[in-house]
Amino acid sequence: VRIKATSADEIRQVAKLSYRKIGYIQHLADKFLDGSLGHEAFEHVKDDDLRVRMIALPGIGEWTLEMFLIFQLHRHGGIPYGDVALQSAMQLVYDIQPDGHVTSKNEVTWMPSRTQMEQHTRLWGPFGSIASLYMLRVADNKR
Repeated sequence: VRIKATSADEIRQVAKLSYRKIGYIQHLADKFLDGSLGHEAFEHVKDDDLRVRMIALPGIGEWTLEMFLIFQLHRHGGIPYGDVALQSAMQLVYDIQPDGHVTSKNEVTWMPSRTQMEQHTRLWGPFGSIASLYMLRVADNKR
């Protein structure tokens, strides 16, 4: 209710969000207010069903969804493949090298592909998010 009662300008000033992101948040608030989305959608739904439902909402992409599953819902299967810190840590830990079609490697910008990462994450089993958290810690210590 507070999100809907607060102007976009005020939210932008406090939260430093773009107007587009504010619009996404207000749309999400509308879903809660009209009853089409509620806490039961998060508590009693399988991860894959939740992914389908949430990805359909504007402003929610794969990275946002996986982070939400891990940090807010404490689900264990999610792996945020799009997270640059995870990519960097996996590159370091597993010594992932560029595919053969990459002719020159720019050390600053090249990151492992999802396919390369999945070769290792499939071994993590149902504990993907927990392993991801360890990888994020590796990335923190790398700096």
